Amino acid sequence: MVKVDVDGSAEVAWRAFEHRLTAELLELSVGDVLRVGVPIGRGTRSPIALHFRARPATLLAIATGSPPVRGAGSLPSRQPPAGIPRTKVFRIGAEPATAAWTIGALRESYDVVHPAFLTIGRQGGSATARSRNVPGSEHTATSRAPVVPATPDELEDLVERTITAVWGSPLRRDHDGDLVLEGDHGPIYVRVRRDRPVVEVFSVLAWFDRPDQIERAVAFANARNTWSSLTTYVVNDSIMFARASVWCLPYQPSNVLVGLDALLDVLREGGWSDDEDQSEGAAEDADGSEDQEVADDHGRAQELEVAMLTIAHLEVAEEGSVSPALAAKIYAYDRDLLLAAIRDAETQEINWRSSIEEARQRDDDEARVCGIEATSWQRTVGLLRAALRVTIER
Repeated sequence: MVKVDVDGSAEVAWRAFEHRLTAELLELSVGDVLRVGVPIGRGTRSPIALHFRARPATLLAIATGSPPVRGAGSLPSRQPPAGIPRTKVFRIGAEPATAAWTIGALRESYDVVHPAFLTIGRQGGSATARSRNVPGSEHTATSRAPVVPATPDELEDLVERTITAVWGSPLRRDHDGDLVLEGDHGPIYVRVRRDRPVVEVFSVLAWFDRPDQIERAVAFANARNTWSSLTTYVVNDSIMFARASVWCLPYQPSNVLVGLDALLDVLREGGWSDDEDQSEGAAEDADGSEDQEVADDHGRAQELEVAMLTIAHLEVAEEGSVSPALAAKIYAYDRDLLLAAIRDAETQEINWRSSIEEARQRDDDEARVCGIEATSWQRTVGLLRAALRVTIER
């Protein structure tokens, strides 16, 4: 009679799966999503899953689903099991430790008895994402064609599909119709504006019942808004919330996920504390008019940055793919916004060209990079000027 070491063979399989998962994590590009989970039935979605989203310096893990009751045959819930955080951040460079944590979570909290029950799927979220033929893996190619939603409902459908891909399903909506994402540090709301192609990701940070708290919160919000490039802090009556607004014409899933990441970071850092020094950036006008002016200016600068980021993403995907007409549409045919963008692009070109000679004294390769950047910004200036003409003649 041959004795089969079931436990030993399972451990070998788990070690092999851990090595494979480590390799998958190492090959993620910024914006890519890796899903590790247990499929239900014949569907391709995996309600019991851990999703990893690659960011510039970290991996963001989002836990979804929980194991069904054994023998009950019921589908899992969208909440992770007890002991597993809804979101967890891992440092880039610690992929082996991340894979080990994932294996432990799947075995101990999700009750997965063997890696044969698991699937690994990667979804490209960036233009540099590479599609690889890995047995047992799913790969979704990134489309280079820009998606231009025609209506708010179409944009809402795109946003829901993007959020579902990394957060899991089903998603819940509140009485206002906003998507509600339950996290370890508080809920995050995702709203599609009806008056413009903008997606707002926001979360309430604090409620106040004393005037002195509101004054300190306003000072805190003003100070943060002077250096925060994506997230805006707003104090409205007795509530303070953080918001990231993402321009979505054309629609870029990665931009929406960047806004979501920004809010997750705000909540993870604790949002706002009444004990912090709120003196920096205090408002000079007691009636709040200056606060509103600062918020408006910051919102304008944010629209400018997101529009330029959208063009950069499309150009990276396929150089020359953005026509003057599309660029004008990205800037919502806003003449003032385009003029500001042209000034910024011209400044970038001048700065890079002035850096070429200085860089050449240190390294020829550095000077060559400066020249490439200067040429790129020169093309951007030309594109924006052509978009300005389209806007004026419209």
